[in-house]
Formats: sequence, C-alpha cells, structure tokens
Amino acid sequence: MTPSVASFADTLVAHGDSTGALLLLERLIRESPRDASLWHRRGMIAWKMARDRRTDGVLRDARDIDLIADADSSLRLAAAYAPDSARFSLDLGRFDLNSNLVTLRSRALSHFTRALDAARRTGDRFRFAEAADETGMAYWRRYEAVADRRNLRGIDAPDFDRYVNDPRELRTYFDNFSAASGTDWSGQGDYVKATDLFSEALRADSGNVRALRHVFMGLAERRRWEELRDVARARTTSAPWDGLGWLARGLATHRLGDDREATVAFDSALAYVSDADRVRYTRLSKILRPSPPKGSTDSDSAKYDRSSPAHRESVERVYWLLADPLALTAVNEHRLEFLSRITFAELRWTSDDFALRGMDTDRGDIHIRYGPPSLIAGFAPVNGASTVLWLYDDGLSFVFRQPPTWGTASIAGEFAEKARQLRAATPVRWGNVPITRSLDSLRVQLARFRGAGDSTDAVLVARVPVARLVSGLDLRQGTVDVAFLFYAPDAAIVRKDSSRLVVDVEAPDAREPLRSWRMTVGRDAQLYRVEALQPDGGRAARALGTVVPLGRTALSTSDLLVADRVLPRSESAGERWTDFNVVPNVGRFASGAPVGLLWETYGLTADKDGGARYRISITLDKVQRTGPVGIALRVMGGVKEVTGRTAKGRGRVTLSFDRQVAARPVVTDYLTLDLGSAPSGRYRMELEVTDLVSRQTTTTRREITVLEPEPR
Repeated sequence: MTPSVASFADTLVAHGDSTGALLLLERLIRESPRDASLWHRRGMIAWKMARDRRTDGVLRDARDIDLIADADSSLRLAAAYAPDSARFSLDLGRFDLNSNLVTLRSRALSHFTRALDAARRTGDRFRFAEAADETGMAYWRRYEAVADRRNLRGIDAPDFDRYVNDPRELRTYFDNFSAASGTDWSGQGDYVKATDLFSEALRADSGNVRALRHVFMGLAERRRWEELRDVARARTTSAPWDGLGWLARGLATHRLGDDREATVAFDSALAYVSDADRVRYTRLSKILRPSPPKGSTDSDSAKYDRSSPAHRESVERVYWLLADPLALTAVNEHRLEFLSRITFAELRWTSDDFALRGMDTDRGDIHIRYGPPSLIAGFAPVNGASTVLWLYDDGLSFVFRQPPTWGTASIAGEFAEKARQLRAATPVRWGNVPITRSLDSLRVQLARFRGAGDSTDAVLVARVPVARLVSGLDLRQGTVDVAFLFYAPDAAIVRKDSSRLVVDVEAPDAREPLRSWRMTVGRDAQLYRVEALQPDGGRAARALGTVVPLGRTALSTSDLLVADRVLPRSESAGERWTDFNVVPNVGRFASGAPVGLLWETYGLTADKDGGARYRISITLDKVQRTGPVGIALRVMGGVKEVTGRTAKGRGRVTLSFDRQVAARPVVTDYLTLDLGSAPSGRYRMELEVTDLVSRQTTTTRREITVLEPEPR
C-alpha cells in the first residue's frame, strides 16, 4: 500500500467516513490480494468501528458482528502474508485479547511470541521491546490465574459468602477446607518467564513506559523490595525526571522502613508526574466515605471531588494534619502509607487492555483503604472464574471473582454489599503502619474559660506515661521527647513547645510527670496535639483534640477544671481563674485523695441590691456499677460557709448550697472535695449553677477516675 493511499484512507477515517475508507481498501485489496499492509489497515479500521459501536462492551446488532469478523479475518491475513512483521502479529494478538472468549484471549500468546521472533530477526529493538512486554503480560495473566493457589479438602467449591458477617467462622472454614499447594508458590514458572521478558523489553528500549511499569509490578508483587529499590534507584539516577521511577523508589524504601528516603522519593515523584496524575495520586476521595451517610444525599468523596482546587488543598492539609500519627517524627507515616498503597495499586492492577488504572479497580480500592492483606488465597475456577480471598489480621475479609486471562477481578457476591457498608462506616484503616500499632493514648484535661473580647482561654494538662514508654528497654537511661503543637484554623502551626525527659529505665518515676500549656482561640475552633516519643523503642503516646470557643449565652460556666489542689494566690482577689495556684491533674485520683475544682460563672443577674444569688449543685455519679455503691462527698475547702458540709448517696450523690456575692460579669468559685471511700472506677461529675434571680440554669460535666488503692 502506497503512503498516499494510506494517508487518504486515514483522512477518510479522521473525517468520520470509516465506511468509505473500508470500501477504498476493499477495492485496493481486489487489485493486490496479498498486500499485508492493506489487510492490516482494513482490519484495524473495522476493529475500531466495532469498538466505537459497543455499549458496555456488548455487540448490539449484525453489523457489529460483521465488523468484528472483518477485523478478525483481515488481521490474520495480514500476519500470514507478512510473517516478518512484528507489528502485524502484535495487533492480531491485541485483537484476540479484546475478545470476550477465553479461548481467543489465550491464543494471543502465540501471536505475541511470533511478533517477538520477528522483531528479533529484523533487529527492530523498539518493536522487540513492545513484543517482549506483550508476551510477558500473556505469561503474567497465566500466572495470575493460579497465583496463591490453595487446594480444597472435602468440598467442590468454596462458599465464603455464607460467612461474610462472621470473620472467625470464615477463618475457621478457610483453615478446615483448604490447604496450601505442594509447591513453594503456584505459578512460579509463568511468573519467571513474564518478569524475564519485562526486563528484556526494558533493556531493548529504556523509554518503554509499559515495560518499566511491568518490571516494577513483578518485583512489587512478590515483595522483592530490595530489588525494587535498587532498580528504581538506577532508574531515577539515569532518568531523574521519571515520576514512575520515583514512585517505585518511594514504595520500596517505605516498605523497607526507610521513611526519610521514601518521603524524598514521593515528593520527587509528585514534582515530575503530570498535573493530572498528581491530582490522581493525592486525591483524598480514595480514602473518604464513598457513599452518603444516613440522612444525607451526598458522600464525603463526592463533595471533595466537586470542590475547588483551593478548597481541596485546604481539606488535604487539615486531613493529613489529623491523620499524622506522630508529629514528633520526621515524616507523616500515614501519608507515606497512603502513597505507597496508591503506587502499589497502580503498578499491580493497571490494565492497559481495558484502559483501567489500578487505583480504580476493586482490588486497588480495597488495598488503598485497608492496606495489604495478611493472607491472599486463590482457588480454582468455578463457573468460569477463580475465587480469591483476602484476609486481614483485624478481621476484615474480601472475596474477589477473577475470570481467567483477563487480569482483572471484582468483589464477589455478598461481599460487595459488605464492602460498601464497611467503606461507609470505616473508609480507611492504617493497622499495618508500625507506629500506629504501638501508639498509646496520652491522658489530658482541657478546661476553657472566657478570654478578652470574643476569645477563649484554655489550659491543657497532660500526663506523660514515661514508665510505659521505657518499659523493657535494654538501656540504663532513656529519653522521652514531649511536644505540644497548636494550630491555626488553616492548619498552620501557631505554637510548638518541646522538651526532653531523661528517665532511669531501671526505676522510672511512677508518678509520671505532668505538663501544662495555655492557649487562646478566637471565633474559630483550633487543633492541638500533645505527644511523647521514646525514640530507642519507637514507642509513643498522643492526644489530639480541638479547642472549641465558649459560647456567649446569657448564663453559662467555664469548663470544670479538676486538680490535686486549688488555692487563691495570696496577692490576688481571686476574681479570675488565673488568680489561683493550681496543682493540675488529668482526672485520675488516687483512692482517698482530695479533688480540687475550679470554675467560672458568666452572666449572673444582679438583684435590686446589686448582688448575685445562685445555687451550686455538684453531683457525682458512678458511670459503671454492678450494684449499690455508697458514696460520700465532703467539702474540705474553698467556699468558707460550706466547708465541712457533706452529702451521701448510693451510686449517685448530690451536694448543693446557695451563694450570694456582689454582681459582676465573672464569678469564680473553687472547692476541695473529699470523696471518702468511693470505690475505684469512672465517675461523672456534674456542676449545675442556677441563677436564683433569673431562674436560669447552666450545666457542665467532667469525668474523673478513682484509682485502685495501692497495695501496702
């Protein structure tokens, strides 16, 4: 076929006259019936016309079937008439892969092999790379069909759907009715052929992006992280602009525990990939709630995707601030894990045959949300599709159906609805991140008071669990780093305080040191973090919370501040909470220890004599009790006129008294209570203030814990 004829036929196709192009080629074929180029061009045009007419992958009428038949016969004749054309054999193999018939799809391997031989004979290294990669993918699909294969015992087919809602029963069923195959790992031969061919393709053409991705895919699939790191490092050294190489390097180094290099690699990748891919790799919709919550018509991911780029950037900044397990470390471990999951999904399950990105597949979605499963088990085909089971240590499970030769899989049966419910309830989990598993909670108390103007002042008290953090370390002395971070509403750091404690590991101080900080917030809520990290053992504790501004209603109180001791400063009038010396507490009191209380009341109404009259009621209620519990409250100090007053009850006790003071915008009160022999456990302490002039009431609550008495 002459270039002018080819150009004319292509021009007709470009202008929408594909039928005219076919008629032209048919006339030319009658004149030159063994011209492989004419047959090839005719087959490719007919194939494209058939693909364009498909709806949901289904051929609708006889014309579609005729086009497929024309494409099939034309491409086969082209390959037969030009046995040295790697291109014609490649396109014939790709055409067979586009079929819905397993037999035709399986036949693609022979065409790719012929293309590989033809490219080798003709010395066309670029076509050789293309053919080697396609041949490798044909072997890869065969490997996938038997990967992680398990044998059944005593049953014909697995019936996992019966146990969709009971992880323990599912695990028992799996253990009882399946066994590992006799070989080290199934599909090894096809895996080795595939990965060898991917490497050959890349050596022949280092610019072949598909071959590069498949080399990375093969190494990541078998968790060959050291090899993947080395190959990716070599790639980024020779082609530092290659975003895919940096992504693979980030994945490998992160899985090897080198978070610093992984951070640099992912940052480099996001700088080099296209703008569209940068958005794809970082968009939070992949781990946000994908379906609307009850009572809503919109999902978190949909709202995020529809928002402006500036709003998405703001959401991402706050999200990763909250998701970062520990700001004391040099990296955001959860963001690194997210990028690693995204990269693995893209490498492992991207399908060029179906123009499908790995992160958009069912397996990719589950992997990104919940990480790599602890166990993958495949089972022989039933009704034309294999069954693949994913099990997680935390009880999650998913079952996929995988048709042979397709290289794709979808969530099966009842597991599809379970997965939908899980994503709605728990959009993401980070259980495989080491620091998440070792992260402990850090006890804090936050108390808010009105500040100047519309602001709110707050005091935060934290107890550092040094004994737990250094326990079992093979050191004489250990260090514990403590940090407090306070953020503006846009997630910018407003304040950061840090210190280091030196601890005697062999005899740590059981009292556990306290730290306290003051904050001021305006009209918008702001975030805080308190963290403690023992770097040698990698143990950490964290508290993360929000300071919400106090309202400005007519009558209200501050939060109830509980402490070991509260006393007014000798030189102050005790008009505001800052006029008191406070020995702080996080709400945990030793049995028999006094409980100090401090609070402010705002907006008391003045009577005709210029005074404020109000009633204070303090109720102590045991949160969990198995029977009657005797509780006694006694005022040990604070309001002089009620010192010594007591109240008793079973499980719940209330102590009330009236006060009269000069009317002013803020009235500050404090008490020291003796809880007597109150049993250990959690208690809810409720403070109720009733304005006896306006008859309005306001209430605030605080939970405290009474500890078990120490053995003598």
